[in-house]
Amino acid sequence: MEELARLKLLVTITDRPKGETAARICAGLGVQFHLGILGKGTASSEVLDVLGLGETDKAVILTLAPEPLLPAIKGDLVRMLRLRHPGKGILFTLPLSGVRRRA
Repeated sequence: MEELARLKLLVTITDRPKGETAARICAGLGVQFHLGILGKGTASSEVLDVLGLGETDKAVILTLAPEPLLPAIKGDLVRMLRLRHPGKGILFTLPLSGVRRRA
């Protein structure tokens, strides 16, 4: 029986205008499930500075992706959205160990 790749939830938080770009990057690598949420930060400016988030209007893109594709997806997102630069956004993954295929 073919085993499914483990799924992870990739969360990308960036400036609102770049939210659609993040979804297109993922789709270009074959991952089609995205959920975009408009976010508005409520953190103090000190917390925003620590997280590298300059403004408070954000796009939160939730992407369900198989684990083997994550290095390529994360690499492209970091490079194309310039996430290594302060104030450009962040991304992280969460395991979805409870998602399983029924036999």
